Amino acid sequence: MVDLRRVTSSRKRVLPAAIALIGIVVGLMTLLGFFSNNPNVDGRYPAIMAHRGLSEAAPENTLAAFAAAVELKFDVEFDVYECQSQELVVIHDLTVDRTTNGSGAIADLTLDELKSLDAGSWFESAFAREKIPMLSDVFACIRERQTRETTIAVNLKTISQGIEKKIVRLAEESGVLDQLLCFGMDEESNRRLKEANPSVKTAMATSRFQGINLADKQDWNRAINRNDVDALWVNFVPDADQIVAAQQAGKSVWFHFRKYHPAKAALQATQNGVDGICTDFPIPLRRTLRESRRESPDS
Repeated sequence: MVDLRRVTSSRKRVLPAAIALIGIVVGLMTLLGFFSNNPNVDGRYPAIMAHRGLSEAAPENTLAAFAAAVELKFDVEFDVYECQSQELVVIHDLTVDRTTNGSGAIADLTLDELKSLDAGSWFESAFAREKIPMLSDVFACIRERQTRETTIAVNLKTISQGIEKKIVRLAEESGVLDQLLCFGMDEESNRRLKEANPSVKTAMATSRFQGINLADKQDWNRAINRNDVDALWVNFVPDADQIVAAQQAGKSVWFHFRKYHPAKAALQATQNGVDGICTDFPIPLRRTLRESRRESPDS
């Protein structure tokens, strides 16, 4: 099996060659049925979302990572921050230190300063020209490459003034508003998103709304009956009856499968009926779910 993380090339081969090579590998694996959307053990396949793009194959939160994820029909998740010159950029951390050759806080750097940084060499020299992308660039990349409607989960960890309106406006201009799912914000930010456009979908994270912890079953029941959110984004595996109740109330349920979770958690979430799973390892997860279906006595 080809290990996409070990794509090799000379330092002269930059992003176009890297993406082309990923594309060739993806095409061959797709023809072999490696990425087919087989249903889970209950006959229902949850959507699989690539956390920070396909970071198994390309540097996280870059256009290469998002392009690869969309080509493989994964949904995508990323964080958005406002830089010093007030543009919206996509990166996970509050600073550029870990994933670029620069240093400093996003909020203290202008867009021109951010664009001057190398956001790919830390992962592989083939990605030396990858940059921190603007949110509009990510939306355009997804729109151009998708062959099915990709769910775009936008994590708002840090709320700057007016960021909600900017996100909604860019999504409208890019024609992806219907695909957007905003989460991670508090209740006030959620309200501002809905004010910007009532059609934008929002998700309540496990404990971001004051006075509500979705791990508490009473709070769960309160949350699913709210009219100001469209989904629940959780870091634990809800019971099957909780998921059914949420879905009957018109809410989708997303499980964020983190590195600290045991491997069986994703299977349990699938069996319980979650609508989607966000993970750093979408390719192995898809393979695991396919194998669990094959091994099921009812398959």
